[in-house]
Amino acid sequence: MDATNNTARLHWKTRQRLAWAVERWPEPDRLAWERARQPADFLTEAGAAATWRAATVRATTGAYGRFLAFLDRRGWLDATQSPAERLTPERLGAYVEHLRARCASVSVASAVAHIEMLIKVLAPDADWAWLRRLQARLQRRAEPVRNKRQRVVSSRELLTLGRDLMHAAEVGNEAQSEDSDTGADRPLTHDRAVMYRDGLMIALLTLCPLRRKNFMALELGRSLIPTGAGYTIYFAGHETKTGQPIEHPFPASLIPALERYLEHYRPFLLTLSARRASVPANEEPPGDRLWINRYGQALSGGGALKPIIERTRARFGHPVTPHLFRDCAATTIAEETPARVIVEREAGTDARRLDRARLHVDDDPRVGIDRREGHELLRDIGGDDGGDEAALERVAPEDVRDLRRDD
Repeated sequence: MDATNNTARLHWKTRQRLAWAVERWPEPDRLAWERARQPADFLTEAGAAATWRAATVRATTGAYGRFLAFLDRRGWLDATQSPAERLTPERLGAYVEHLRARCASVSVASAVAHIEMLIKVLAPDADWAWLRRLQARLQRRAEPVRNKRQRVVSSRELLTLGRDLMHAAEVGNEAQSEDSDTGADRPLTHDRAVMYRDGLMIALLTLCPLRRKNFMALELGRSLIPTGAGYTIYFAGHETKTGQPIEHPFPASLIPALERYLEHYRPFLLTLSARRASVPANEEPPGDRLWINRYGQALSGGGALKPIIERTRARFGHPVTPHLFRDCAATTIAEETPARVIVEREAGTDARRLDRARLHVDDDPRVGIDRREGHELLRDIGGDDGGDEAALERVAPEDVRDLRRDD
């Protein structure tokens, strides 16, 4: 009797899951997804989703799996229907109302966007104009729950925080006295090394607001490449979220700090792994990764989030996440050089050249910054004057690829 009850309870819990994995999808949907993911060979072309990144696959299949679970709970799931027959305006409308009672409007718009993205590869021949209009309407009406504008701070203040932390680590105390010695002869401690690393991370993220995944993946000789008297940050297209390569000089004003970290603090952090009896399975060996954690291993994305949040909260009274650095940069540029702000509708600028970070100077989401000019303006904030033009001359992308160490 108990075994029967346990089996029934387990079956009920399975049916109540919020999202269905692909393996549990109805056969028409699962087969359509397999076709969409089919790689190209000499006889057939690649499926529409063959080159999707892992993060895109997780987001879209998760959103669609939650929609299928919702249909099943309502008794609306007919496993014999095709994906195009299954996704109707009425059913999706009911799902949107279900989400609205539980999620922020931004999350609802995002969920529908991911469903739209997936259904278009499952049923590419169907007319999805109604779905496109619905998602656009939800996107226009989406309002963040948290007021991001109140959390945006000037990039200059963020840069000052980063430099203050590095200075405090160098003098060996929190006083940051103007007349303190450099601390070069003081015993190097764990706390000082971590403080200097955090300061350099904040300063670099301020002047070079990469996405967190790329920022944490910076690797000596591979994505941080010595070029003459400086360094170049380079990621190939397949390593970025947008599929577009990233290539620009490391901020010249931070090169002395970077070299100090590489020569003094990073080697010390690497020695910390030898003091541990064992290394947790979820930690990565450091290799040539730039950022090292307090245990001598490669710093993970989550590991970077905590110190940046703690350091910024201590200075500003609220956390500034790595993602918010991008908004801070765009907003600072817009406020200090409003003539450089581009309104896409009026300027007709190619959207691929616009920084997609939202500017918090008005409510127009079409406002953006020319990406190349943005990097120049951030270098101005950092105090870069270009240095020796011959030594710091911009390296051509093909030359960077030649210098890059590939595994």
